[in-house]
Amino acid sequence: MNELGRQIGTALPEPAPTFFDELREHLETSLGRHLGQGLLETRIGGGLREWLLREVQQGQPDKALAAASYLAELNEPRMVEALQPRLATSSTSFRAEAARLLGRMEGSTPVLEALMSDIEAQVRASAAWSLGAFHHGGAESMLRSALADSDAGVRQAAITALQQVAGSAASADARYHLHDKDASVRAAAVQVLAAAPMVEDLALFGEMIMDNDAKVRSAVAVALGAMVDNAGMPLLRKLLDDDDSDVRRSALGGLAAAANLSEVDRRLLSAALDGYGRWIDVREAVTRERLKKATKALGVPPEEIIARLNVLSGLLGCEFKVPTTQ
Repeated sequence: MNELGRQIGTALPEPAPTFFDELREHLETSLGRHLGQGLLETRIGGGLREWLLREVQQGQPDKALAAASYLAELNEPRMVEALQPRLATSSTSFRAEAARLLGRMEGSTPVLEALMSDIEAQVRASAAWSLGAFHHGGAESMLRSALADSDAGVRQAAITALQQVAGSAASADARYHLHDKDASVRAAAVQVLAAAPMVEDLALFGEMIMDNDAKVRSAVAVALGAMVDNAGMPLLRKLLDDDDSDVRRSALGGLAAAANLSEVDRRLLSAALDGYGRWIDVREAVTRERLKKATKALGVPPEEIIARLNVLSGLLGCEFKVPTTQ
């Protein structure tokens, strides 16, 4: 479709002033975006670019954001200057989406810094996300300040973004926020540590497997699976007895990671037997019907699947409920 746009742009005479206005509705569709990208590469592309900048400045909010998205893809530096004046009088959702678009642009760091002090938490969280996703200069200090934000969503976005820009240097901040009052922040802190878990974190994870929120315990299972020398396996086996099915599934995934299982074994313990791509729940019986599905998915006879599950039981230190006979 980009090629079609180029052909149209090449064949058109100098467009009338209303030409781009007539395209407005179409440029927001998936097809229209491809056509627009093609048009931008032709001799009328300059006119389209100027029209997009005017849309950012003067168009209806949804049209302005669509135009800004185009310009961000083009890395058009004037988009930042065009969009900034609207932020003072726009809605919360507009500012939040604008923060995500501005993050893609060089030279937008001062605007994002201002949005980090926005009155609305949704906007501050979006600005934090952009600072991390696009590695803006000076982001570390801004994100560390945001870790003290009164809103949990902002703190969650900030700890995740900090790991993106600071790497392992964010671990100390993450350890502190393992005790955050909000479960989403605690889970995000665990996920930061999971990127490069240290043996000294094992005692902390031992406390976290007792967290009262299932998503935190699931995050701990992932972190334990990433630990070196299978150090996390004893705690993962404890999580196999968790009251929450999702935690038990995550624990099995952690054990599979810790044991460095083959791709075939990983498929067997997830998509082949579960059918949805999740890790299986060790409390659920491996029925004959599930064996049939696994046989079809893997091309392995049921008796071989049962034998392999028995081997994996010993390797992982858990028990799969398999039929004893065919």
